[in-house]
Amino acid sequence: MALSAEQQRVRNAIVRIGRQRGASVKEIKAALETGIVESNLRNLPGGDADSAGWRQERASLYRDPTNLTASINRFFDETAAVRGRYGSAGALAAAVQRPAAQYRGRYQQVAGQAEALMGGRTGGVTPTAGSRETVTTTIPGVDNRAARAALISSFLEDRNADPVSFAVQARALRDIPEQTRSQTIAVPGVAGRLASGGSSLAQIATQRADVIDAQRLPYVYGGGHSGKTALHDAVPLDCSAAVSKVLGIDPRVSGDFQRWGRPGDGGNTGVTIAANPDHVLMKINGHWFGTSASNPGGGAGWIPESQITPEYLKGFTLRHSAR
Repeated sequence: MALSAEQQRVRNAIVRIGRQRGASVKEIKAALETGIVESNLRNLPGGDADSAGWRQERASLYRDPTNLTASINRFFDETAAVRGRYGSAGALAAAVQRPAAQYRGRYQQVAGQAEALMGGRTGGVTPTAGSRETVTTTIPGVDNRAARAALISSFLEDRNADPVSFAVQARALRDIPEQTRSQTIAVPGVAGRLASGGSSLAQIATQRADVIDAQRLPYVYGGGHSGKTALHDAVPLDCSAAVSKVLGIDPRVSGDFQRWGRPGDGGNTGVTIAANPDHVLMKINGHWFGTSASNPGGGAGWIPESQITPEYLKGFTLRHSAR
């Protein structure tokens, strides 16, 4: 995507401010997708109704929509408020911009263009080693709240209204949630332990475990269970939150992992979970990871193989992933 001088200025401001604020790669990509869709990365003086600026803010709601710095900062204020709730940059952009339901999928449609604008030699955003990027196809949802409210109002005002007909119409006006089909891509070039070996999940898990291990954070009971956090957020974790974060899933308690994956030990190529109601740890390509007394403060990190004996594992349910 060849950029004009104005488009380059908008693009550079988005990337610069996002990096200064510590925004995630997903958040910066969401901002670029928003700019491409709403203004073709131009700081427009006007638009539909009283909309203006790179993201087409309403002048009746925002004091200075064409103040590029202020507007970009507002965007990242809004992404920070919902951090960790959306799987793709496109879904995040839609959540912040709040367009009509039929337009929610348009941000994901320009994901490739936004991706291209994040790289290169012009101050691009390079995902940090161990991060994940999710490529998604989004099927927009339908929000029928207004239509249902109108139907209910009509029913209450009409004494002769047929309740069966009302029930049928109300059922037809149920909300349809947004559906996302995703493929997770690992960022290459991580000098982790056996990062290039094993299954695709094992490669991603190795990279993520390397990042958490390098943070050297102490164990905290309940740590990491307030919600899914970005990989590089230095949040102290307990055992189950550490395993959840390596897998890239919402935090689960240790007992839940007794039903994860398939029964048994997956061997030394892949991911195996060892879980019981009180503790959980994991084996990635033959190397153990989790919270352990062998790590500073009992925190999450790689565990020496000598610490995990067959006798110790007798107290755990072993489950593995076929991916």
